[in-house]
Amino acid sequence: MVFPGISLFVGGLVRRKNIISIYAQCVVIAAAAILSWVTISYSLAFSPTGGAFIGDLSRVGLTGITPESLFPAGALLFGLWWAALEYASVAPWVWHSDGWWAKMGHIDWAGGTVVHVAAGFLGLAATIVTGRRIGYG
Repeated sequence: MVFPGISLFVGGLVRRKNIISIYAQCVVIAAAAILSWVTISYSLAFSPTGGAFIGDLSRVGLTGITPESLFPAGALLFGLWWAALEYASVAPWVWHSDGWWAKMGHIDWAGGTVVHVAAGFLGLAATIVTGRRIGYG
């Protein structure tokens, strides 16, 4: 949401001549946030030896990440999988002229239908596969 959401929101608050500058600033801020997460923020959030308030710097730059603690890599792989398989397979339902939702007259102005329906079905499938939580409730 950084690029379309925040860029357009903040771009609407400035003069027309400054919109490209705002878009560029949003891209740079998003890149800085990603670099910050990989270099230091992950360590502060998930270090095992940190305190209850904030972690320590034992995992700066994702140091010490093992296959058991691959949260960043898992999130990246999930994002790539989601974009390549899930989203790409549902998008034609709405956006292609022969898509079954398009034929039913569905109009999706912003692409939210594809994202939300695909996420809902993925959540339902994951819930069915994983089952009830063990030892909770």
